Amino acid sequence: MQRAMEMMPPNVVFVASPNNRPETGWARIALRRFSQAPGTRWWCWTRPTSTTRANRCVAGVHAIRGWRFLRTLSKVGLAALRVGWLEGDEALLREVDKVRQPFNVSATSQAAAAAVLAEAWDDVREQVGTVVRERARLTEAIRGIAGCDVPPSSANFVWVGTPRPAAEVHAALLARGVLVRSFHGVAGRLASRLRITVGTSQENDALLDALRAALG
Repeated sequence: MQRAMEMMPPNVVFVASPNNRPETGWARIALRRFSQAPGTRWWCWTRPTSTTRANRCVAGVHAIRGWRFLRTLSKVGLAALRVGWLEGDEALLREVDKVRQPFNVSATSQAAAAAVLAEAWDDVREQVGTVVRERARLTEAIRGIAGCDVPPSSANFVWVGTPRPAAEVHAALLARGVLVRSFHGVAGRLASRLRITVGTSQENDALLDALRAALG
């Protein structure tokens, strides 16, 4: 990424955290290094609003010159609201607002999001904690299946490498009533990887049973 920025200095760079699809976060030192790329004026860090360790990095990154933040409630169980926002200095936000489409977020969605942030954040934190615990359990269990690998995830899903082509594993799981995301159609390095969303404890147990059976 840094080499690409040095070759063709962009005006704006968007950095997603967690990265999609590997679901890994970014270390603060990497963000500082990126911000030193020549010619780049603005940085936008896109990430969900959550209570994960990566989220606490924001306070430090705010001090790095040129960074702005795009956030969303989509990954804490509120995707249907379709609410996100930009955090930055007033001068920049005033310019962005000039090209914002009118009524781009409904009044009801804004009111619901404000209510969640102001009054129901403890419930959101509890839900996030449950997902984090289940993610750790799911990751450990899948790593225990021969031939599978799971890199560390900072998202609400895991990125699973399978010992057989992802298309075959995807079909076998589907036959057992479990639907996951497969990227075998892209081919290349993605042909043996699945993206598995962290569900409830019961759903995760069903996924593990089906995956073990699918891989024999």
